[in-house]
Amino acid sequence: MTALKAVLPKPKSIAATARREVEHTTVVDTLTRELFTDPDTALDYLESRAAGETTCLLDVGGYFAPTLETVHSRFTGRLAGVIEDTENGHRRYEDLDKLPCPVISVARSPLKDPEDFLVGQSVVFSTEAVMRGRGDILHGRPALVIGFGKLGSSIARLLHAKGIQVTVFDIAPPFAP
Repeated sequence: MTALKAVLPKPKSIAATARREVEHTTVVDTLTRELFTDPDTALDYLESRAAGETTCLLDVGGYFAPTLETVHSRFTGRLAGVIEDTENGHRRYEDLDKLPCPVISVARSPLKDPEDFLVGQSVVFSTEAVMRGRGDILHGRPALVIGFGKLGSSIARLLHAKGIQVTVFDIAPPFAP
């Protein structure tokens, strides 16, 4: 259906073995926030990978947001749009005055809800495992969940269901999808 031009894995999220596997078939570049902060640098990068082609950016964290308008207006190809996978990234695009192309949010898709629940389960399970390894148990202990977005609220609900006294802290009011 399309040609994958490059993968820019998030530096703290990539396993070395996974990177080596992807490098067998696809260009893997180093991702930094700075790469897409300066419009000229971002444009140079996209031109080096997809000059003159219709391109869709798959983003995980709003990396392309700072230069989207400039890149869209100066790119020799056609920027068909951006697919953003995270709530934080979605908010970066939402903060732009005007979107020059479609930005589709996977973060706010109902299809992602099961992922948040499963990640929440994994966090609670792993926390219990760490505590057991220290000779302690989670039951009967108070818990603080920082952040009450989709993931934080899932963790808080799961802890509460285990009889844990949960306190939640969030600096922003909850969003309404």
